[in-house]
Amino acid sequence: MKIILDGSDAVVGTRAIRRYTINLINEFSLADRQDQFKVFLNYFRGNSAAIDCKIKHKKNFSKIWYPLPRHFSLPLWDRLKFPAIDLLTGRADIFHALGDDCPPVKQAKYILTLHGISYMIRPDLINQTYVRKKQMWLRTMARRADYFISVSENTRLEFLELFSFIDPKRIAVIPLGIGSEFRIIEKEQVRESLCRRFRVVRPYILYVGGIELRKNIEGIIRGFSLLSNQYPDLDLILVGYENEPPLDILKLIASLKLGNRIRIIKYIAQESNDLPILYNGAECFIFPSFTEGWASPPLEAMACGTAVVTSNVSSLPETVENAALLVNPKNYEEIGSALSRLLSDNELRETMKQRGLKHAAKFTWKRCAEKTYAFYEYIMKSE
Repeated sequence: MKIILDGSDAVVGTRAIRRYTINLINEFSLADRQDQFKVFLNYFRGNSAAIDCKIKHKKNFSKIWYPLPRHFSLPLWDRLKFPAIDLLTGRADIFHALGDDCPPVKQAKYILTLHGISYMIRPDLINQTYVRKKQMWLRTMARRADYFISVSENTRLEFLELFSFIDPKRIAVIPLGIGSEFRIIEKEQVRESLCRRFRVVRPYILYVGGIELRKNIEGIIRGFSLLSNQYPDLDLILVGYENEPPLDILKLIASLKLGNRIRIIKYIAQESNDLPILYNGAECFIFPSFTEGWASPPLEAMACGTAVVTSNVSSLPETVENAALLVNPKNYEEIGSALSRLLSDNELRETMKQRGLKHAAKFTWKRCAEKTYAFYEYIMKSE
């Protein structure tokens, strides 16, 4: 097969989609296959080092760089459907849009990965400018793509309910992987790193993800506030703000008089070794999001041997199965109660730790790539 992979998000993307793009391309490059892969990259400023180091010296991989600024290229693709990608890369059997771009193709079978459609399901929880832009994009892509990969069964069902004209056979559910860096680390190394890197010396509950409305940060803080008197030596660490911590979150913390107990840390890049350290050092991990297409942080915490509390809605029960405590994200008393159970019950915490380690081990990038390649083969045989 001749396969084009849109790797642009390896350069311009952030968080989960960037990790997905880099890791999927890496796994394809490691597999011993005769297929010809071309990685298409659209960016003007930046560099493709994250991809270059993966495909260097790989005879069946090449890179096509389209250096048009994205504020020109994206509207051209969206409104004029020009230029078609295979005019730039040559003909191919498969074009796989790994991220949020929507470039047109003329002849290749078009696959789009759906990373979640929260902007369709719970637009009330998301910035409205972003919602309008993404809803328009998805309506376009629902008709442009031939096939879809959904990162969860929940997202697949949500998508089919919105776009009933799409044949369910054209959608494959392929969960993402988590990196091998998420593992149990020796306790003394964790303690030393926490103190040196973050000046953390007290026990803490951890959250990792965006500091935004749909992630239910208020529920985490209010749930923690219920434990603050019972556990006076316990802190809460929230990881994930982009520019500045939201003012409403800071006001809530101040109103609950928890300013000296809650710490907000800026987003930590996946390439850093800091995230595994924070996961390993936590007493437990909390992730009571209202809506998720797929969420890696609960699995990352599990892989580091940390017990997890997460939501009983959206894709999260599917993600964690029986390896986490599930709560109603709208009920912060329930969040606090679940955290208290883990903190006070060593046997329960150990049980959830062992379940989590076993469960998280299923989610490798190699598995994700193998299932993706099998879908390519299915498509070629179906045509």
